[in-house]
Amino acid sequence: MFTEHVHPIKRDVSRERTRAAVLDAATRLFRELGYEATSVRAIAASARVSVGAVMAVGSKDDLLVSSFVGEIERLSAERFGTAEPDQGLPPARVVEEILVGYFDLISSQAELARAWGAALLTNDRHADTLRHLHDALVGEVGGVLQGHAPREVVQRATEDLYISYLGFLFAWASGVYLAVDAVAALRVKVQHVLREIGAK
Repeated sequence: MFTEHVHPIKRDVSRERTRAAVLDAATRLFRELGYEATSVRAIAASARVSVGAVMAVGSKDDLLVSSFVGEIERLSAERFGTAEPDQGLPPARVVEEILVGYFDLISSQAELARAWGAALLTNDRHADTLRHLHDALVGEVGGVLQGHAPREVVQRATEDLYISYLGFLFAWASGVYLAVDAVAALRVKVQHVLREIGAK
């Protein structure tokens, strides 16, 4: 019997196209319908693939995590280069805008953000994603502060700001803070930390 041979590169391209279609459909439906109301079957129909093809990309939780990470990475890419010293902005202002930008992105989609946080924190397979987000944010803030204080001081300051950012995010998600109050407190924290290291 004749069996058609599929080249591995073509197979990989097809797999990536399917993955992109599924993630695009999931992201759109999560925004339009909400997390709970979006089914795997609806994602498959929107992406024009089978339910099995969706599940091969990931569970609904996996798709939500990937969707949010994709949005965060797009925001980071758009911001790339905006924190250059020649813009004349003080480091504290640049760091504020970085952290507040990510906070606003997440808090503007409350239901999705809470589901995303739950998926990240309750599944060990997302540990690498948490590390990736940590490293990316700490690296971005550290890049702004580089040269304004000794390296070890900058490292401590960026970790302090990262933990504070997460704290305010969780405080908002749990209803302790309104988003506007959490942002105001986050700005105060940035000013305080950078004043302590002499990078105002």
